[in-house]
Amino acid sequence: MSQTPKHILLAVSDRDIQDLKAALQQQAPEMRVYTLEDNFPAASIDFAVLWKQPEGLLAQLPALQGITSLGAGVDFILNDPALPPDIPVARIVAVDLKQQMAQYVTAVVTRFHRRFPEFEQQQKARQWRVLPVAPAPVVGFAGFGQLGAFVAESLRPLGYRIASWTRQTKTAADMSFVGQEGLRQLVEQSDFVINLLPLTAATRGIFNSQTFAWMQQRKPVFVHAGRGPQVIESDLIRALDAGWLSHAVMDVFNTEPLPAESPLWTHPAITITPHLAARSDAYQTAAAIVRQCRALAAGQPMPLQIDRHRAY
Repeated sequence: MSQTPKHILLAVSDRDIQDLKAALQQQAPEMRVYTLEDNFPAASIDFAVLWKQPEGLLAQLPALQGITSLGAGVDFILNDPALPPDIPVARIVAVDLKQQMAQYVTAVVTRFHRRFPEFEQQQKARQWRVLPVAPAPVVGFAGFGQLGAFVAESLRPLGYRIASWTRQTKTAADMSFVGQEGLRQLVEQSDFVINLLPLTAATRGIFNSQTFAWMQQRKPVFVHAGRGPQVIESDLIRALDAGWLSHAVMDVFNTEPLPAESPLWTHPAITITPHLAARSDAYQTAAAIVRQCRALAAGQPMPLQIDRHRAY
């Protein structure tokens, strides 16, 4: 058994995390909690919570016992050249993070299924016209892990049929596709394609001109809430211009914040949100971090500890 981590560094560079620091100190008063703004004792830091951490930071923390991502993604940790080879890495998927993702996806799916963009145009034209609604559309999930399965189960009671695509294992979705050919089957048969995949070598650029071409028969709404580099953005624009998709809702991007000169901003068939689909509550996140630290102390795998070879 190891000693319970005592010095926690919240190495988060893109948001204010004072509420998380306060929640951690309240739930685990025996732990010292630091942020990047503090004069933290690098040689004593034994647990790190990371999100867009500074380059080279991990090389300055020789006492590390464990690392966790602030959210569901871990690619930015695994791709850090300073990541020690023998330190366990975990992620956090708190209940409220899953709920927020379900809210986000449900809002998009119901908005387009119930044709609100068209009603908004009719309102501007003072036009009174009932538009038919398709029965039981298929919502297809690329990625069906903690987030995907939760979101799918939130949609099912609303009358949507659920499809899933995973690498190897069949799921409880109404239609479950696996393997390389399965992705084509998913996007060809879905009215909404929801990307919630982890970023790995296999999923980088997975939504490209070929994948979008498979969508042209069904012309789905594409929801990109996974990781930015999974979409080749220039291919997406060409696919929208060709009419292969009806719309794209983008929450994550190759470069964040999205540069002002990006053509994604002004495309009429793209809706942009600033990487906010799901952000965890400070109290629930703090509780998850405490559980991970105590698992380390007990010599057990951390909750949601990832397999480095699979990258999730």
